Amino acid sequence: MSKIRDIRLLGHQFDVPKGGAYGTARGLVGRRNCSLVEVTLEDGAIGYGEIGGPVRQLAQQMALVKPFFVGKSAFDFEIVAAQTAQKLYHFGIQGLLTPCMTGISIASLDALGKLLKQPVHNLLGGKSVDRVKCYATTAYFSEGGMKDYARQLEVAAENFPAVKIKLGAGPKDDLARVELARRILGPDALLMVDANCNYTVDTALLSMRAIADHDIYWYEEPLPTTDERGYGELRARAPMPIATGEALYTAHDFKRLLDVRGVDILQPSMIVGGGLGQAKAIATLAQYNNLRISPSVWGGSVALAAALHYTASLPEWPHTDHAAFPVLIEYDLGASAFREGFTSLVHPDKQGEMPVPTGPGLGIEIDLKAIAAYAVDL
Repeated sequence: MSKIRDIRLLGHQFDVPKGGAYGTARGLVGRRNCSLVEVTLEDGAIGYGEIGGPVRQLAQQMALVKPFFVGKSAFDFEIVAAQTAQKLYHFGIQGLLTPCMTGISIASLDALGKLLKQPVHNLLGGKSVDRVKCYATTAYFSEGGMKDYARQLEVAAENFPAVKIKLGAGPKDDLARVELARRILGPDALLMVDANCNYTVDTALLSMRAIADHDIYWYEEPLPTTDERGYGELRARAPMPIATGEALYTAHDFKRLLDVRGVDILQPSMIVGGGLGQAKAIATLAQYNNLRISPSVWGGSVALAAALHYTASLPEWPHTDHAAFPVLIEYDLGASAFREGFTSLVHPDKQGEMPVPTGPGLGIEIDLKAIAAYAVDL
């Protein structure tokens, strides 16, 4: 009953309206992708996962990965995934192979949850919370400049007490963006910043020192992911916590970063990082190193549902009754057709909180007809 009968990739893309491109200090993008992975078990149970990356290239990689999983039990995902990575080691664990396995992982757990009539968080170890707090990712670089930057912040301020903004164009520009954010969000909001790997150690330090007086909750991805030694050097001198991980793959990448003690908040990705088993392994690494964790969810509502179950399955660490700060999950406010409208997921309330779904599997209904308008011919 639990054997995988078939795996399909359903690719979708949303083209941002003309003049609305947005992004980071590295550049603007005019398109968002959302690929759903559909896993069908022998008994007919169907589960869905979501992955990020260029749609047609993902389809090619899925064709390579799929034969390793079809005919195997969905319960054996972690075993098969490890064997697959070992057999395809010449391709590396990064690239698009790991995102494909990420989608299969989530979809398999969704299908198994439906088969067993259990929510995914129970399959991951239980539920520590009923609701999860979110932070808004917004204030992107855009064609509209600082005027649009302010507009994005005003929208986020209405519903989110925690907000992450984009910077990375230089220390002076970073300071201007942070000052604007503080004026709009107020002094009590949790304010995070994200340079999207655009700096060297010395420039990152200049940026951090320029904005340090504005109570920065964390500074995300100051350096390229390959500069592990730089992260260790930077964290030893940084005047604020460092977060990173959305562009890392599996627990192996995180371990190398932890070996140099280069991070304060680990951010396993729900759409590329290797699946929920790997995300749990990363959470264990965080516990063993007494560090915090905050899932990255730069994707649609299926990825958000997976993040809710994952976060709910984590124990408060190292706290018992009094956590200084809750675990936060990312809620992207960038223009996208995939955040709302094709699932039954309940989105954040005025306090920026989302309920953990309690139904079987991911606990959400998916309207494939609604998302079909954005389908890509594979």
